[in-house]
Amino acid sequence: MESATIIPQKHIFVCCNDRGTEKACCMNVQGMEFFRELKQFVAEQGLIGKVFVTKTGCLGYCSDEGSNLVLYPENKWYIHVKPEDLKKIKEDILKGL
Repeated sequence: MESATIIPQKHIFVCCNDRGTEKACCMNVQGMEFFRELKQFVAEQGLIGKVFVTKTGCLGYCSDEGSNLVLYPENKWYIHVKPEDLKKIKEDILKGL
């Protein structure tokens, strides 16, 4: 029996790294909340299988200002994301689908 492989058209990686409360990290600036919101958005848009949303460890731009995300295949980095930035990120996810 041949296994089915799902290849997404887009893949967004959301940093959910947790370095504790004394160091800057995406977990402290809504990384997990952004992950959950984007997963829900993908499901609501009927894009499961077309767009993957994945939690990651550190993407290297830690701060207390906001979380970090990367969208592929665009190789578009979103640094220090705040809740008001998610609308634009969602629009970017939908482009070209």
